[in-house]
Amino acid sequence: MKLVDELNNYYRKFGLKKIREDYIELNEDVLSYSELFFHLDNPNSISGANVRVLNVGDMSFSIQGTKRSVSSIYRVVDQRKHTVNFKDVFLSLKHIFGNMDDYLFTYNSGDYHEPSLGATVSYSNIYANGFLIVKCKYFQTINDEHLESIPLVIEYNLNNLSYVFGDEENNEFSVEQVRDSEFSSYIFEEIEFENENILFTSHISESETHLREKRYILAYISLIKSCKDVEIIKGKTGIFSEKYIDNMKRIREIYFEIKNEYLNQKAIVDSDGLKEDKDE
Repeated sequence: MKLVDELNNYYRKFGLKKIREDYIELNEDVLSYSELFFHLDNPNSISGANVRVLNVGDMSFSIQGTKRSVSSIYRVVDQRKHTVNFKDVFLSLKHIFGNMDDYLFTYNSGDYHEPSLGATVSYSNIYANGFLIVKCKYFQTINDEHLESIPLVIEYNLNNLSYVFGDEENNEFSVEQVRDSEFSSYIFEEIEFENENILFTSHISESETHLREKRYILAYISLIKSCKDVEIIKGKTGIFSEKYIDNMKRIREIYFEIKNEYLNQKAIVDSDGLKEDKDE
């Protein structure tokens, strides 16, 4: 597990991953807008057998029968607080592997539009010896509205990284091992854990209130905060606990309520606009 341990150590060392009291202020390891839509639109996002599962949070899980392995680790960084670019990503790789001169690095970047979300996405990919090892992306807009805070998603492909750099110890990454490494430096006091449950309930309530008032972007933001809360709770209860699954189901329900109401409202506005054009 050297690869996973060193990635976690790098982000802890350089302040992109903080202990409990810094989560709210720095907004780190919070589910980004892009991941929120991607995960909650996926009907298989709640863990189960014989499905590919993209779990909310830092990791991508692949589940086949009873075999569970981790294929990628995600880092989500609020770019208002931290400037993260290719240099930072290369530094994280250098932190793990030392001398980088023995490898050929290439990259590409661009933008694309996601019509179903009204989103503009920018991406950059890094390749080592022809293998895709890191993907970076961020949403510039959601629902055609510019974001004040742009969360950057950095995805490390563990399988390709371990293949290119010849680390035979990292042929397979189990869910349990990666999660243990992820939370190895965190100390969860019972009072903090209980506070996190209270915060989760509060953010869910905020999201529901914004939804009733048709403040859809604010409803999404509150829902993202609840995703952050449930991730911290997951560190205590585990990914397959009933509490975690119940929380995720509640988040999914509210997500689809927000999405459907937003689309209905948008359809009404678009229809009114067409009527005005015809009247003129």
